[in-house]
Amino acid sequence: MKKIIGRVTGVILAGIVLFITIFAVYQHLNMHGALKQLRTEGYENRVSVGDYSLNVYQCGKENGNHRIVCLSGFIDGEAVIAWREMTKEIEKNNELYFIDRAGYGLSDDTKNDMTVEYVVEDYRKALKNAGVKPPYVLIGHSLGGIYSTYWESKYPDEIEGVAIFDGVPVYPIEEDQYSAWDFFPGWMHTAGKFGLINALIKPICNEDDDDSTFAILDEKHRDIAWRVLSKTMGSNACNSEEKLFGDNIRKTWDTLKTNEIPKVYVAATTYGVESENPDIKATYMEKLGNCQMVECPGWHEIYLDKPEKCSDILVNFIKEIN
Repeated sequence: MKKIIGRVTGVILAGIVLFITIFAVYQHLNMHGALKQLRTEGYENRVSVGDYSLNVYQCGKENGNHRIVCLSGFIDGEAVIAWREMTKEIEKNNELYFIDRAGYGLSDDTKNDMTVEYVVEDYRKALKNAGVKPPYVLIGHSLGGIYSTYWESKYPDEIEGVAIFDGVPVYPIEEDQYSAWDFFPGWMHTAGKFGLINALIKPICNEDDDDSTFAILDEKHRDIAWRVLSKTMGSNACNSEEKLFGDNIRKTWDTLKTNEIPKVYVAATTYGVESENPDIKATYMEKLGNCQMVECPGWHEIYLDKPEKCSDILVNFIKEIN
């Protein structure tokens, strides 16, 4: 009887493993199919930054008034399609560049540490090698706000304006607080490598509802967005970014130098750290210099929640720079 039970258990376990393997392969193939669809639609423009390439997608008006560089938030590898409702008005008179940093979207992955200085240098090399000269207007969301802040402080001559949408607050974080910025357990990065985020998280986000995460996208691009997000989450670069969140916040704070570059910070959600220290954002704004705050309550992904409001903010900000 014990032998029979053992054999039956072995068959069941083998069946489960086989099912998971087939399911993972299916999801992985669909993930690569989504990337292929983006290439087919003309979103691919890979630029070498050394031993790998980043994708630099240009849209908007050629030789427009400003060269606007879009820096996505954490795991948002689908920004090139998800931001477009927010940016479509400023695309009429300006050049826009969506750069997928390492591991994101159509860019190559890397095993290098994604320190804030490393990421910003990657952005700068990608633009230089693509023939896009400064000055730039930076638009950063969430983690992209850290990179925008470091960039405009380290290389102020390259920047003529910065718009930060619900950016991660920059403050003198201590090392024992770094764990507060750990978002995902390790298994989620592993699941992302096999394209499984689409299957594991998408149903939880009510993707069949009108209020779903990517509701402003058509059905085809909604599915592409989830699959590209999955690919990004499974990348080595994204995993490194999460581990270095606290360290990058601190480095950016230590590097930050007050200047008169026009800036706007769009506040949507409230990070937990702010409830502990309500003055943290005000301190950040003050150290940035010449920064106005606009309240826009909503999801953290405010460009999806209130794209028209975000668009108005950007249009007015560009007018002020002019």
